[in-house]
Amino acid sequence: MRIETVDFPYRKLGLDAKMFLPDTFKDQIPLVIKLNGMQGQPPHEEANRYAPWLTKQGIAFFAYDYPGVRNSQGKFDYFSAQESVDFAISLLMRDERINPLSVGLLGESFGGAMAIAHASRDDRVRALALRSPVFDTSYIAKMHGFEMLYRIWLKTGEMRFTSMTSEELRKEFSVQTRYYNPLNLAKQITVPVKMIVGKKDELLPIEGFSQLAERLGIQKNKKRYREVDNANHNFTNKAHFEMAAKEFTAFFRQVLKMPEVAVRE
Repeated sequence: MRIETVDFPYRKLGLDAKMFLPDTFKDQIPLVIKLNGMQGQPPHEEANRYAPWLTKQGIAFFAYDYPGVRNSQGKFDYFSAQESVDFAISLLMRDERINPLSVGLLGESFGGAMAIAHASRDDRVRALALRSPVFDTSYIAKMHGFEMLYRIWLKTGEMRFTSMTSEELRKEFSVQTRYYNPLNLAKQITVPVKMIVGKKDELLPIEGFSQLAERLGIQKNKKRYREVDNANHNFTNKAHFEMAAKEFTAFFRQVLKMPEVAVRE
């Protein structure tokens, strides 16, 4: 696997980004773009997460941090994070190594909500993989644990906000996310979708995942919607994560147009 640091300009800001590529390939290859939760993993950590699974199967993998997260410049707000997805796709489709007709999104937690919202209006996206997606963005602002999440974000220093208090952020979040609510946009999705969630999710109720899967048209499809026994929200158990990575990789290999590649088993 080859790892490249990517110059990712977003408006007047620079965003921290990494590209992971197979060791060898002949023609243009598919691409999967990772969309983090809040705040998710730094791009370089994907070298030990999804990147090895996908690159071994001839798929490029791109990971980045939204504006205002860790080493990415600026401050975080939902509108900017959502817009940055469009910038990422536009940037990477100009890479001559990438097949512009084979681009998928892999969203975790809040990134799952963003993936659905973006794919509902961008036909350049050809497939979605969702792990523990936030199914209703209005739910986050109403959570009793929102204050706790805000304190964690401030304590770690990994997210910077324009809002100064948790209540200001809650109001900003509530206003911005209403335009990008997965439950309202799910029926607009026409590309293949794979969703994996944990039955022991400590942040989001399993009933919400099931409702989202129903609106996406995959609830009764066991190959496309899976509830994993004992898995938590972040799939911190190694076996749970590796199961999800393996299934997502197989899904992308099936639905994205694959060239002749040197696949490593």
